Amino acid sequence: MVTSWLLNVVSKDIAASIFYTSSANEIWLDLHDWFSPKILPPIFEICCNISLYNQKNNSVVAYYTVLKGLWNELATYRSLPTSTCGTHKKFIKLQEADHLMQLLMGLNDSNT
Repeated sequence: MVTSWLLNVVSKDIAASIFYTSSANEIWLDLHDWFSPKILPPIFEICCNISLYNQKNNSVVAYYTVLKGLWNELATYRSLPTSTCGTHKKFIKLQEADHLMQLLMGLNDSNT
C-alpha cells in the first residue's frame, strides 16, 4: 500500500527508477538519497583546492596554514569513524600521511 502510494506521488521518470525496488523502505531511502542536500560538490571543491594549492611565493608557515584550514574544512564533511579497537588511530595515521604528502607535493623545489 505504501509502495503504491510512493510510486503514484512521484513523477513518472522517478517512478520508473524505483519501480522494481523491493520495499517501501528501500524506495524511501532511495528518494531520500536522491533529494537530500548533497555534500559531494563541496567535498570535491575542497579536494581540488587542496590538490591544486602550492606554496608559490608564500612562506612555508603561510602555505601550511592555508592547507591546514582546507584540511579542517574537509574534516567537517568527512568525520573519521570512532572505535575502541584502535581502528580510529589507524585512520588518523593514514590521514596524517595523506596530509604530509599533500604538503610536500605543493612545496617549492627550493624547500624539498
